[in-house]
Amino acid sequence: MNAFFAITLTLTILNPFMVKEEKQTFIHPNLTYYLSDPAYSNGQNDESDYDYAKSIKYVEQGNDNIIKPNSIIIDPGLIRPDPPFGGDKPPVYSGPKSFYEGDLNVPYFGQQKFLADYYSNLHDNLPRNIVGNCGYVAIAMLTSYLDYYWNDDFILDTCQEQSLVELDSANDRSFESPGLFDNVADNTHGWTSTAENFKQYILDSYNDGSFMGYLYDIAMQEGIIDINSNDLSLGVNYDVMVELLDAYIKHNTSIGDKIYLKSNLITVSATTGEEIVDEQDLKDEIINYIQDGYPVIVGGGTTRGGHVAIAYEYDEQDDIIYCHTGWTYSSKGDPAHMPIDELFDVRITDYYTFTFSNDLYHTHKNQFYLKDNNSSVCNCQLDTHECTDYCAAYTDTGYHAKFCICSNKISYEKHDFYVDSFGDYICTLCHGKYSDIDREYA
Repeated sequence: MNAFFAITLTLTILNPFMVKEEKQTFIHPNLTYYLSDPAYSNGQNDESDYDYAKSIKYVEQGNDNIIKPNSIIIDPGLIRPDPPFGGDKPPVYSGPKSFYEGDLNVPYFGQQKFLADYYSNLHDNLPRNIVGNCGYVAIAMLTSYLDYYWNDDFILDTCQEQSLVELDSANDRSFESPGLFDNVADNTHGWTSTAENFKQYILDSYNDGSFMGYLYDIAMQEGIIDINSNDLSLGVNYDVMVELLDAYIKHNTSIGDKIYLKSNLITVSATTGEEIVDEQDLKDEIINYIQDGYPVIVGGGTTRGGHVAIAYEYDEQDDIIYCHTGWTYSSKGDPAHMPIDELFDVRITDYYTFTFSNDLYHTHKNQFYLKDNNSSVCNCQLDTHECTDYCAAYTDTGYHAKFCICSNKISYEKHDFYVDSFGDYICTLCHGKYSDIDREYA
């Protein structure tokens, strides 16, 4: 597949962009171009229209609104009292010890092992990259993981899902991950990227009740897609991805107010051409999110064009980020477990992920059927689950209880208080709130 350029670029201009240097300077901001990526899915040609060149932000040098990645902003209003009040001996906790014994409100915590297992085993249950829709596929793959791992409200119940996975036992890691059906794409509307094919595919996806149809419907409502346009395309860039993800949050009336979009992109000085935020800055941030248990949508350039994938695992020893390409076939290797630098052999340009408020709680989704004991369990009951102590409920003015959602083991920890603007003591760990009345009897 030939790449289409809005202007003709000479090899002299392209060379600084293509050659990996210690400090790259990106092409001049006045040079704009368009690339079309022929990726592969099921051996077919996938025209994936990710305009990664437009995912570069140019700013004036010295712009005070640009914050270098990993900057730490400290609120001077948070004053920690010393010492914290409360007794020296922990209380006896008699409340529920897991979700299976009662309702516990637990903030999101990531599981790197299950995150890696989920995406590396996701080969079939994902929408197909067949009509340049890689951005939409990536959003579907991100939200389907969060729906299965943490909370059942990321995907509408009316959307078609792959609902049950059979395992020999709780320690069986050779499974096909649950995900989303995409029957319309399997039936195919031809592999030619025409406005009429796009329109028919979008309408059929919507009528079929798939999550992809739901995303296309949101995009149409928000004016991101004009289905009657002669230039109809499902291609995306940074701005479009931000619009799409913001639209998803807006239309998710169940938990949308608890979801926060985090994103960043290569940022270049329009004056000097110097990269204020470079590729390594983005990689560092992506690694931080992965290590905290968040999958990350990553956009970038390949020698054949632009694409969007899911980064989900980091090998610290060899310094490799692994990604799911969003394809079911790739000539480069395993599409579900590929080094991200092999996929984006030009460069990474941007990323997107979700973080959550502390009141987005875990809900059990018993999608794993264990054949050895004839039971259906949530992913938090699999042996791949990493037991983690975290604050689940405070017990008195001195301590809170800590335990994992799958464990009966209880430990106690003293509160870590700060004083808010109302003069109340708030624990940063369990978020317990203690008023002046509490302190009188502490």
